[in-house]
Amino acid sequence: GDTATTVLTGSGDGLLPLTKDAPGPAVVRITGNAMSRFFGVHTRGTGHSLVATLQPYEGVRALDWDGGESTGFEVRATGPWRIEVLRLSSVPTFDDSFEGDGDRVVRYTGDVSRLAVTGNEEGQYFDVSVLGPHGARSLVNTTEPYAGSLEIDAGPQVLKVEAVGRWTITVT
Repeated sequence: GDTATTVLTGSGDGLLPLTKDAPGPAVVRITGNAMSRFFGVHTRGTGHSLVATLQPYEGVRALDWDGGESTGFEVRATGPWRIEVLRLSSVPTFDDSFEGDGDRVVRYTGDVSRLAVTGNEEGQYFDVSVLGPHGARSLVNTTEPYAGSLEIDAGPQVLKVEAVGRWTITVT
């Protein structure tokens, strides 16, 4: 089955309207900046920065988890890019461990509430947050390499990871 509800593509700067299948939370897969210039994606209507990088980018970001409704995207880019609004059912789930790379949204379905998190070897920005009806609650937020354990409520919990490079979340 096709996991994307909306696919927006373009090249260079753009202002794009967004129509979602249904109001409420969504996830977006964003790809672009093969030329390693500046690449920025902001939501219109809610004013969230989804991407701001000088590196080639491919990642999944949370959209409208704080009760707001985005009406579109503002893209700053050199070269081609792609934005896919994905069904929530496309969010990968795990109950034991998950290995990721870069920005991702994952759903924890286990019943244990202690998770070991490692990542950010390169000392970039690293954030792991639990998404709820009122937005994100940050569990890890650092610019240092990270290895630690966190307590969260038993699943299902949706986690948003902002990262450069590889990371893992494992039930301990």
